[in-house]
Amino acid sequence: MDAPSRAGADRNLDKAERLKRKAEGARMSHDLGFQEPENPRFPYIVVQLSGEDGGALQTIGRVRLVMRDRGVPVELRDAFLDEATRARSSADVLAVVRRWVGVG
Repeated sequence: MDAPSRAGADRNLDKAERLKRKAEGARMSHDLGFQEPENPRFPYIVVQLSGEDGGALQTIGRVRLVMRDRGVPVELRDAFLDEATRARSSADVLAVVRRWVGVG
């Protein structure tokens, strides 16, 4: 492979690596640990989110209300709130929600 072709291949590899890292970041914020589990912490609590209006803060509030109504202790509700408000995007908030409760 001649030098210009090799440089183009290296550039494509760098671009592929950047896209891979971007995709990984969309699935999980590694520094904060936002990943969706197979089983939520409270699987018996299901929060209806589909068909509901609102952004990330309304979602967090809705989940906290359902957790309160289902008898989750305030310490755990506060832990959920802390984790959810550290999320960097709506997708991260949804991942946190799914880690804590079921989503309908």
